Amino acid sequence: MTWLSKEGRELDNETVLHLHNEIRNERRFWFDKSVSYVNFYSTVVSALLSAFILGLTQSSNLGQFKYVLLFILIISIILCTYAKKAIRICYRQFLENTAIMAKLEFIIGMYSPIKLDITDKILFPDDKCINPIRHYKNLIRFKESEKFVEDDISQPDRTFKIKTRVFSMLETLSIIMLIGALILMILGKL
Repeated sequence: MTWLSKEGRELDNETVLHLHNEIRNERRFWFDKSVSYVNFYSTVVSALLSAFILGLTQSSNLGQFKYVLLFILIISIILCTYAKKAIRICYRQFLENTAIMAKLEFIIGMYSPIKLDITDKILFPDDKCINPIRHYKNLIRFKESEKFVEDDISQPDRTFKIKTRVFSMLETLSIIMLIGALILMILGKL
């Protein structure tokens, strides 16, 4: 049995519209959450790396503070790793809600021709349905919503990949700075 079958639970239009509204709000929540995580963690990591660089400029007065500088870099690496995981969770939820919304929009009829009694000129008269046909063509390629989610997450040009790339670069920078600081400590220059 598939999600839309004669043996399944019957949904009336009011319930479908209510579910669509709730899922749309939840979808927006998860997208906004991923953006806020990016903003928060990139700000904190940038501040930590700035504190490290500022601390290095005071290398003649460091004393025991040099261990704090190493700790700052370790915290930066941990935060970058956590940020990538948190953003992945948010983006996955966003995509799962997108798949649910698409199913509900299919039930509502947003991927079907709509019959209206309109005498005025309409927008985009050559469109076959309310939603852009590109969305429909993209979605019908998949037999399961999980495959849609996995495919979207794996695409290199998607928002998720771009956001995590930023944290991968910050993480790499932190690791390079940590190695450099350790080498300077071993050589007695720090």
